[in-house]
Amino acid sequence: MKHYFLLASALILPAFQAQASHSVCESNLAIGAWNIEWLGSDVRNNLGRQLPADIASYIQASRVDVLAMSEISVTRSSTGEAVNAQLDEAFALLNSQGAAWHYKLFEKHPLASRQNDQWTGLAWNGNHVQLTGGPWSVAGSDQQRQVELMGADWKKVPLNRTPYAVKLSAGQGKSDFLFVPLHLKANGGKNTEVQRELEVHLILKGLETVRSREGEDDVILMGDSNMLSTNEPGARLLKSKGMRDCNSSEQATWLTTDERYTDAPFDRIFLMSDQPETSGSCVMETADPSMAFDVVAPGDWIPGLSAQAFRQRLSDHQMIRTSVCIGPDDD
Repeated sequence: MKHYFLLASALILPAFQAQASHSVCESNLAIGAWNIEWLGSDVRNNLGRQLPADIASYIQASRVDVLAMSEISVTRSSTGEAVNAQLDEAFALLNSQGAAWHYKLFEKHPLASRQNDQWTGLAWNGNHVQLTGGPWSVAGSDQQRQVELMGADWKKVPLNRTPYAVKLSAGQGKSDFLFVPLHLKANGGKNTEVQRELEVHLILKGLETVRSREGEDDVILMGDSNMLSTNEPGARLLKSKGMRDCNSSEQATWLTTDERYTDAPFDRIFLMSDQPETSGSCVMETADPSMAFDVVAPGDWIPGLSAQAFRQRLSDHQMIRTSVCIGPDDD
C-alpha cells in the first residue's frame, strides 16, 4: 500500500509552554531530513539520474525511520495519487529486506511555478511508527505581518512549497509527534532572510490550530531551511517559542563544487527543547551518540566517496539526522 504527501518541519505555539520533565526512554526513534536534488525532474536527469538502488542504500546507511524529503518531482498514479517512480522503487527495495516504508507527497501553492516539481514529503517505516493524522496544511495567514516584513513585495506568494503537518505514533499509548517537513525560501534574489522569517511566522500560526485541535505538544520541523545561520530571524523566532536548532553548530549540509561558494548549513531540525521526548535530542553532552545531531556524509554511505561523486549520484544535500525518545505518551 502506498501513501503520499508533502511536509515541512515543526513548531511551537505563542501561548504554549511545555513542561520540563524526564520520561522513561523505552527506545529511540531515528529521524532525518534530505533534500534529494530535483528528484525525478528533467533538470536533475540531465545531470545524472539518481538510481533507486543508490537512494535505498543511502537511506539504509542512515538508519532513520522517519524521513522528511524535499525537491521531489511527481507524476500521477492510475488512482490520481501523487507519486515519484524513483521513490517507489527505492522503498520497494528496502521493504523487500523487511522494512515497511510508506510515504506521502504534498502539493505546492496553486500559484507556484513548476507545479509538479520541488514538492515536499514525509516517509516513515511502519515497523516503528504509524500514520495517525493528517496531512494538514499549516500555511497560516497574517496580512499585517506580511506587509510589515515584505513592504512593497507583500503581495508575493509566501510558502510556495505549502507546509503540511503529519502525525505519527509509536503505538497505542506511546509517544506521538507532529512532523512538518521544511523547504523555505532559497537564497537567490533579495530579502531572502526576511521572507524566511515570514514563512516561519506563518507556519507557527498554522500550527497553532492543528496543535490545539490535536492536543499535541511534540512538534518537529525539519528539512531544507535555507538558513545560513542559526542567528537568522526565522531561527531566532523558532527558538523564542521553545524550539532547539539541532544544527546550531552550523555543520555543512549543502555541498558545493563551485570555488565561488562554500559548503553551507542549510538543513536543520527544530524540536521542542523541554518536551520529554526531545529534551535529550541534539544536546552536545548527551551520553547516547544516537541522540546527537549528525550529517550522513558521503563516506558514511560509501567509504572514500568524494563530495563531487556524491553530488553526481544523489544530491547536493547530505541527509541530517538525530533521534527522539519513545516512551509513554504524555499529551
